[in-house]
Amino acid sequence: MIIYVHMKHTAGTPSENAANNAALAPYYGRVASYHRSVPASEIKHLYVNESTLIRQVISRITSAARNARSIWRLMVNCHGEPGIIMLGEGITVWNASVFSELRPFMTPGGSGITIGCCYAAAGGAGQSGRGPRGYLRLQSHDENGLTVLTEIARYSGVKVEGALDEQITWDLNGPVLTVNPDGSYAIRMGRTEDSIRPGMSETEESLTLPR
Repeated sequence: MIIYVHMKHTAGTPSENAANNAALAPYYGRVASYHRSVPASEIKHLYVNESTLIRQVISRITSAARNARSIWRLMVNCHGEPGIIMLGEGITVWNASVFSELRPFMTPGGSGITIGCCYAAAGGAGQSGRGPRGYLRLQSHDENGLTVLTEIARYSGVKVEGALDEQITWDLNGPVLTVNPDGSYAIRMGRTEDSIRPGMSETEESLTLPR
């Protein structure tokens, strides 16, 4: 089973919510191109907002999964900054331990968890000649994205992937880190060509992922 968890901002004014959801909404209910061969009955979309506690997020995921070892891949669609994944109340090093409740539902040897937000693995961000870029920080710290991914992997028992830079594609942009439950990690280069933003065509839109 593939489960997508989407962030839907509702706590601000209508204009603030619209601005926060502008990059996320095109992907509500959408399926990544590499999941199109998966039967619709094996794909579920869940939606949370700012008032959703991380424990509640995990509870909704496990309720949707129903059976042990049934989640092949968990996809997260939200905004992010170094050290915080902005899903529900926000995932940080301080609440990542709740992912231990997800462990029995993840498929051993599956694709694990993909964090589709900006700076998921970054220890900080700055400007480069090509725009905003994250950087890797090896020191464990509560504002370090790598530390957050490491905690999620440790408690969930599956590999977790996230990228250093801004993200607008299902195939993560730039340097991508895959963190294993034992704390080891590997770095690969994701998409290096200019990313395609949504709005031009169905084909182009299917390639894009929000920041």
